[in-house]
Amino acid sequence: MPSARRLVSLTLAIAFFSLAVLCGDDKKPADAAVVAVDEKADTTARVAAIRTLARHPFADARPLLAKCLEVRQPQPVQLAALETLATFDAAGVPEAVLALWPAMTPTRRAAVLDALLARPAWRGA
Repeated sequence: MPSARRLVSLTLAIAFFSLAVLCGDDKKPADAAVVAVDEKADTTARVAAIRTLARHPFADARPLLAKCLEVRQPQPVQLAALETLATFDAAGVPEAVLALWPAMTPTRRAAVLDALLARPAWRGA
């Protein structure tokens, strides 16, 4: 269970990136994309940045989120990427997620199944 301080930090980071996107700050969405895939960045900042990718077009967000789903990424980064991918109503989501299936842990596979089964259109993937 994350500490209260960590939750506040994550909430503020998400709010910062979200506000920048909503206010039309052209630099911040690009910054969010950079932070999302920066393996040296703080995990909390990466998770916040990943969540803002839901506001990008799927075609732009897909490669970034796929990179965040890779096995070498921290668990919170992988989960945020999966949750963000699941927000898109795009036919390419199952393909993007299942491409990494062989390398996933059983826990990650369960999360993927939950995400894919959440939408009737993806159940046949």
